[in-house]
This record gives sequence, C-alpha cells and structure tokens, in this order.
Amino acid sequence: MGKKIILFDFDGVIVDSLGVALKTQQTFEPALTESEMRKRFEGNIKEYYDNQQKNPQSSLSKTNEEEYYNAYIPAFMSCPLFGGMAEVIKNLKADGYLLVIVSSTITSPIREYLSKYNLTHYFTEIMGGDVHSSKVEKIK
Repeated sequence: MGKKIILFDFDGVIVDSLGVALKTQQTFEPALTESEMRKRFEGNIKEYYDNQQKNPQSSLSKTNEEEYYNAYIPAFMSCPLFGGMAEVIKNLKADGYLLVIVSSTITSPIREYLSKYNLTHYFTEIMGGDVHSSKVEKIK
C-alpha cells in the first residue's frame, strides 16, 4: 500500500492572511469589502483575477500580478500561523503522511514563510501559482 498524501492550501489554511490580502487588494479596489473578497475564494482566485484582467471595464484590468505580490509578500510575512497548525503539520508528518502544499500564491514566499517557522522540511512538495495556475493540474 502506498503512502497517504495530505494536500494543503496555504492562504486561509496554514496562514491567516485574509486581512493582508484584503488590505493589499484594496489598494487597487478601494471599495472592496471583506465579504466580496471572501466570495472570490469560493472558486479559483487565480481564475477570478485572470477573467478580470481580460475585461476592459474592470478596474482590475490595469493591475497585474507582479504589482499585487510586490505589495502583498512583505506584509504577508508578518501574518500568523493559524493556532495549532505547526503541531498539526508535525504530527501528520510523524504519522507517516506525505504533506504537499497546492496554492495560488507563488512558491518562493511560501517557502520563505514556512522557513520562518521551521516547517519547510515537513513538506514533500510546495506547488505555488508559478508551477501552474490550476490547482487541479498541480494535483494531477
């Protein structure tokens, strides 16, 4: 029997980053509410923004991913882990699970963040939005 794999999203699962993501996005969309931001995460957040980029009427058509991440990453590095998450990760690894992160956030800041908490080595793979924009493809 093969090893069991546990797939984690990163933002909103391991790290409590909603407040920073909202504040960053509000620099591009000042009227954006927390409720509206949460709705964007109900599907694939990357697809939502990619569709907005294609719409010339969208206020987001003038922003780009690089601008967003240049503002987001330094702020997100100060976000807390969700309470108890470090212990969950350590215990799952100790129980023999392979742990993988599948995220829309780019890989390098995820690695940097996990390193800050000495958690990087618990993950067999970290696949961010730079690996592929589709989480489905990354899971395959």
